Amino acid sequence: MQALRQIRENSPVAIAADQSVFDAADVYNAVRMGAADLIVLGLHETGGVVPFIEAAAVAAAAGINICLHGVHETGITTCASNHAAAVITNLDDGNQYMNHLLASDIISSPQLSLVDGRLPVLAGPGFGFEIDTDAVAKAAEEYQASL
Repeated sequence: MQALRQIRENSPVAIAADQSVFDAADVYNAVRMGAADLIVLGLHETGGVVPFIEAAAVAAAAGINICLHGVHETGITTCASNHAAAVITNLDDGNQYMNHLLASDIISSPQLSLVDGRLPVLAGPGFGFEIDTDAVAKAAEEYQASL
């Protein structure tokens, strides 16, 4: 955080804290130190939906936005991230959804298609997805064959 703060103090470019912030306490430290103009954070870093929302609330209290960080995730995580992002007040642009980079997924719906460069808030019960049981079985077979 100290290095980010020094860069931010000496740069005309906005600085994002990415992969140096993992929970609400880290967000608090980044804010307290003046280390970032933006926080890049995801469910995989915070440990789930509720810790993500808590970390985003800390940033919001300081007037700092969140960009959603993605990894090579299945549609399950994308749906969960979508719902978490929909309820925070400080979501910025430039969010990452990486499930489309997978050769195949283990959900049958929704399609997770971008509309005007954005993933719409998903409808449906829970996180809004349906498991593709055939795809899960195929993935399990491929995993067992790789052992």
